[in-house]
Amino acid sequence: MEKKQDYFRVPITMPSGMVSFLENLGIECKKTGGHKIANTEIVRCLIKLLM
Repeated sequence: MEKKQDYFRVPITMPSGMVSFLENLGIECKKTGGHKIANTEIVRCLIKLLM
């Protein structure tokens, strides 16, 4: 597992609809019995999927 100090901060811009989608997705995970997933965690997973 990578250490947090190995990460780079990358500012990204996206339309409000995408931000709302990420927020709702993270909250939905908590509602279904898990924990809220951070937007950055979701974006990292999607990039790994594409790699």
